[in-house]
Amino acid sequence: MLLNTQDKSRAAAKSRDDSDEVARGAGVIDSSSEYASMAMLAASHVRRSGSKQGQDEEWMQFAERILENNADEKVLHIEGILNRQMMTPQQLRAFLLQYFTDPSDLLMVLAALINRKKLKQEQIEALQELERLLLTEDTQRAAQAGVNIALIAKAFAQTLRENAGNLRALYREFIGYDGPVVYLYEQWVEEMEMTQRENMMRYLARALACDLQALPLGDLNISEFGSFFTRIGRLRELQSLDRVFSQQFFQSGLFRQSVELQQSHLEKVLSQLFTCGIRSQESFNEKLISFIDEQLKIMTTDLRARFVQLLIIAFSIIPVAVFHSLEARDELLDQLKKQMAQLLVQEQRLRRQP
Repeated sequence: MLLNTQDKSRAAAKSRDDSDEVARGAGVIDSSSEYASMAMLAASHVRRSGSKQGQDEEWMQFAERILENNADEKVLHIEGILNRQMMTPQQLRAFLLQYFTDPSDLLMVLAALINRKKLKQEQIEALQELERLLLTEDTQRAAQAGVNIALIAKAFAQTLRENAGNLRALYREFIGYDGPVVYLYEQWVEEMEMTQRENMMRYLARALACDLQALPLGDLNISEFGSFFTRIGRLRELQSLDRVFSQQFFQSGLFRQSVELQQSHLEKVLSQLFTCGIRSQESFNEKLISFIDEQLKIMTTDLRARFVQLLIIAFSIIPVAVFHSLEARDELLDQLKKQMAQLLVQEQRLRRQP
């Protein structure tokens, strides 16, 4: 079976602990030793078997991992129909998809129906055959991973202001992503504020740990998790550098009098400049010109030049390794210096005017 059998109360308590730890910033993988220790989870993993329970309580362990609304009522409704009508695996698949479209939910519905043992043996065997078929088709682990992290998604749903189903889908996208990490971070900048990005990284780190721990010893997929945790580390590095970058501007007091610029909006714009700067010279120039023309239009030319000077300082303290290359970093700084020089020339001209 895909998941380790656990006591329902223990799972619920764990969910509450996860939410509490997010608020405290605890319980997350945020140090090199913790990253290294994750590789040991596979070797130390032992399937946990819960104490003997009643069948009703036992099947709920599967039902609580179903993220579809009103899952337990739907399972009981389906069971009632299957008690009156025998179905083949193919018919079962079409029938169940009317109620549960997500592959992880579908697997847990099958597990719940099989585990309750309220159906005829022939029907249970058809359910088991469909379960085997779905597992065989799950070559990218979308369904299995979704089952493994369902309770974590529930625990973080309120903190991240997302429903658990969306968080499950986001986790699948994360483990399936194979592009540059900066592109992923850039997408997050467009969609989330800085605090929410921090919580998202906590969620993904916890989900990865849970997903890894659920895999059996010797599973070939275990080897992939090293790169997943490295990706979380790179995202955290970018977030940290982004914060350092933005602090150069907030601490300068340059925007103290700009009531039009709310801090949340300014944080987003600065994060956009940060990601564009380390990723693409062309997109950075467009973003910078747009920001100066639209947001800094009421500032004097010398204050605009000071803003560009702060950009030069902020990018200068970013490690070279974060940029595409040393040449790309130097080109960015050279362009900013030229722009600052042009602004200073404009300011001198204005001062000479009568």
